[in-house]
Amino acid sequence: MKKYLLILLIIFLGHRSLTASAAILYLSPETQSFGVGQEFTLDLLLDTENVNINAAQAVIHYPPEILEFVSADRAKSIFNFWVEEPAFSNGALSFIGGTDRDVSGKSLLIFSSRFKTIGAGAAAFTLSDGVVAASDGKGTNALSSIKGASVAISPTEISVPAPPLIQEQPQKIVREPAPALKLPTSPEVKVNLYPDQSKWYNYFGEVIALWNVPEDVIQVAAAIDQNPNTILTKFDAELFNGRNFGPLKEGIWYVHVRFKNNIGAGPTVHYRLSLDAIPPVDFALSFNEGIATDNPQPTLNFQTNDALSGLDRYELQINSGAAITISANWSYYQLPLQAPGKHLIRVGAIDKANNVTEGNIEIEIIPIPSPTITLLSKDVFVGEGDFLVRGTAAEEVTIKILVKKKTGDIVAEGVAAADKSGNWEALINQPLKKGQHFVEVTAQDQRGALSLSVKSELFKVREKPLITIAGIGITQFWFFAGLLILLLVGFGVGGFSYRIWRTQLGRKAVVAQRDIAAMSNLLQKDIDKILTSYADKRVDEREAAEIEFLIKKIKDNLEKTKKYVTENIGEISK
Repeated sequence: MKKYLLILLIIFLGHRSLTASAAILYLSPETQSFGVGQEFTLDLLLDTENVNINAAQAVIHYPPEILEFVSADRAKSIFNFWVEEPAFSNGALSFIGGTDRDVSGKSLLIFSSRFKTIGAGAAAFTLSDGVVAASDGKGTNALSSIKGASVAISPTEISVPAPPLIQEQPQKIVREPAPALKLPTSPEVKVNLYPDQSKWYNYFGEVIALWNVPEDVIQVAAAIDQNPNTILTKFDAELFNGRNFGPLKEGIWYVHVRFKNNIGAGPTVHYRLSLDAIPPVDFALSFNEGIATDNPQPTLNFQTNDALSGLDRYELQINSGAAITISANWSYYQLPLQAPGKHLIRVGAIDKANNVTEGNIEIEIIPIPSPTITLLSKDVFVGEGDFLVRGTAAEEVTIKILVKKKTGDIVAEGVAAADKSGNWEALINQPLKKGQHFVEVTAQDQRGALSLSVKSELFKVREKPLITIAGIGITQFWFFAGLLILLLVGFGVGGFSYRIWRTQLGRKAVVAQRDIAAMSNLLQKDIDKILTSYADKRVDEREAAEIEFLIKKIKDNLEKTKKYVTENIGEISK
């Protein structure tokens, strides 16, 4: 389908001129090095080799697992319309573009693409389905070759200065020169793409050298080569404040600039450019102890070189830990203490231009025999130390003891030494808080080699009892809680007894009131009879006998009442 679209595009553009097949489609820079998480720009360029062209298409392939496409920029493209704008899909970036004029030249930009590194490793950019249409009206494919690119991505971030996206262009100087009094001074040259002459750079672009032109200068000579001592003698006819030398290849280059005035030519200045995009030579990793050992600090061997800029350093990473910087002069490194298990070791060899070659190797650290726990203190109380732990292990190893909460938080630590018989014990003096805990022990020998950890069963830290009754410990909390319960029960029983007593007292008082009222009624009746007999104020013999009888009866009843009242009041008070 894309081929048919390109044919239609060529027909639309029409016949321009006769050509021969010689165009080169390539990606630039050819090689780069970055760390994970960095962004970089990749240009798709075209060299027509003096062939006129007016359209092109291609597909750029890249590994999406370690590279992420960010954007495409076609603002400076040689093409001014697009049948298919640069678009990405699952690791492929495709396009079909063209122009309504004849185009020829070197380092012609089709578009720039920006990527982000999301994983470590080597990323290869390849080109496929490439067509460069000659402007001969026949759709002749002028493409003779294609060149991809590669990026080395280190797991650690590498600081690489990014080339400026827009560079200042040289300007033509038109003015009358001032009269010179002496020979011109040395030019002050700057190259924005490579601003530091002492550094190496691993990216490529247009080398634009700029300089300020003094008022008395009438001509400038400028050239670039790999000779640090070139003396320029050929001056340009027109006066410019700079020159675009185009992109360069790897190596050490020198921009030479010389001024001339009406007196003569001044000194030639030499501006150094150091370019290296080739990573160090591939290398292998090995351990003196092999890939499985009980040595917790094995020695890693590595060695490589870099032919151009030279090796700057190594960076070593263990699993996902922080990078360890190692001198470029070293060829071995003893690892820090490693726990038992498998460990992935990565080593990046980084040259002075920050190109990276990476190697990796996996090593297994074999654990020494694990200790055992044979005894824990039976009773462990809150706030007290003297917690005894006892066990066995290999002879003369150190036992690291951790007391942890059920959740795994460390609350106490201890160390013990196994004797020649392999027995060990430790007294943990740190006070513990209430709750469930366990003990975790690990053995370590004199080399620092570790065993696998061993855990005890859960044990409970509880409050210490104040008293023990029938073999049952009564803690301070339950002692005072029980005392409070007894007091509450006592008060309850007392209140209840008081209410019963009050009820009984009331009942006895009622009975006493009733009996006293009955006695009073009897006395009242006898007194009334006496008063009746004496109503006429005369008392005969019969009435006198009756009154005497009644008085004796009253006396007898008063005695009974006295005794009854005395006895009942005593009962009420009980």
